[in-house]
Amino acid sequence: MSVVCSLLLVLSIHSGLQEERALERFVWNVVNVALPSDDLPAMADSGVDGWTIESLAADEVHVVNFFATWCRPCEEEMGQLRTLSEKVGVDVLGVIVRDEAVNVAAWLKRHGNPYRGIVSDWDHLWFDQMKIRGLPETFLVVNGVATHHWVGPITDDAIEMLEEITKGRRSR
Repeated sequence: MSVVCSLLLVLSIHSGLQEERALERFVWNVVNVALPSDDLPAMADSGVDGWTIESLAADEVHVVNFFATWCRPCEEEMGQLRTLSEKVGVDVLGVIVRDEAVNVAAWLKRHGNPYRGIVSDWDHLWFDQMKIRGLPETFLVVNGVATHHWVGPITDDAIEMLEEITKGRRSR
């Protein structure tokens, strides 16, 4: 009987964690964490400029999006990222994970480019420090601090919530 009870307890805990993770996908979670201090290299042959930690420290709002060209959900959120950039007025900065510049250039040509700049995290330096669990994941950065975190593709609801969070504070 105790084996059955233990199994039910484990299943219950696992189910609760799954529900908690599912809920995380539909809200901007408040995180308030410092970004890693090391700059990542620009994607030299991608045709897109890079960006630095110093550029995030200004009195501005930025969105930092972790993505890859081989990631189907990343592809699905491209329209929403363009909306963030064009309509909401927030700079979208990309962190490409384990991908080649030639792939990035072709992918951006095919889907359009919502990014003001892209840096490469080939070795998972930021990926690990920011505790990324999968792609895509996005952070709202205010004055150099990641204040909010979105797990999964950016949705229309995420854009509405972000507009509310950033009311009165924009990149441009």
